[in-house]
Amino acid sequence: MVMSFLRRRRLLVIIGIVVIAVALGAWLLYGKTFTIVIPQEKLQEALDAKFPISKTHLGLLTITYSNPRVILEEGSDRLQVGADAEAVLAMNARRAKGSARISGTLEYARESGEFLLKDARVESLNIDGLPGAHAEKAREIASAAVKQFLERKPVYKLDQADMKQSLAKLLLKGVKVRNKALVVSMGIGR
Repeated sequence: MVMSFLRRRRLLVIIGIVVIAVALGAWLLYGKTFTIVIPQEKLQEALDAKFPISKTHLGLLTITYSNPRVILEEGSDRLQVGADAEAVLAMNARRAKGSARISGTLEYARESGEFLLKDARVESLNIDGLPGAHAEKAREIASAAVKQFLERKPVYKLDQADMKQSLAKLLLKGVKVRNKALVVSMGIGR
């Protein structure tokens, strides 16, 4: 009986210490901002692993994107990717090559520590030999395909072995491009 009382008391003391430590940690971190700099090269490596992307629409048009190139514009909150594009019309197997520029905003999935490209769209699609009447429709179809594919695939994942990145698995405050890198601000509160 005495032993049981001492064990309960010891357990309550340990729980109290843990609660105080967590509360103190949250208080110390509240209002703090953590900055993670993701160099363009790291983004390029992550995107290289996800390409080529190919999608057929209505059995009529297949668009394949390959050789992605990360484009970071100073001060922007959008990530842009240039890529080679090839369109194949099923009715005559005609192939046309060109280029595309895709952009999107970064969204942070806190549970997984991943950055996803949201609001993805094809900004420009230039395919040599694609008749003008089909060019705008091809861009619309390409935007739908890119949005469907890229919004489900992470662009970048935080390194859980890096203490700063582990701590930053909090709340996204902002993303900006500075000096050819994505600067991600994260924190609790304010």
